[in-house]
Amino acid sequence: MPEPSPLLEATGIEILKVGEWNHQPFTSADFDHMVEAFDRCGFSPPLKLGHGEEQKLLDGEELPSAGWVKKIYRKGNSLFADFEKIPKHGEATILTQLF
Repeated sequence: MPEPSPLLEATGIEILKVGEWNHQPFTSADFDHMVEAFDRCGFSPPLKLGHGEEQKLLDGEELPSAGWVKKIYRKGNSLFADFEKIPKHGEATILTQLF
């Protein structure tokens, strides 16, 4: 069995801006509510590549996700996230596919 790749972190990744996404308006107040809820939830959500169950990039890694959301926060009119436990061999591909 191959040895898993080292795991990396990605910080300060902008994930959403104030405005409209998929015909849904988002305000800075919405972001503040998201951050507050995230801080209270008590777990780190997994990262997935798309909506399908197959995560081909992770084949052979024996990892349950493409990484984990460590923290979300608002700066000005943008929502940012810090991610952790991203497989090294696919870091650029994973971040490109996420955003």
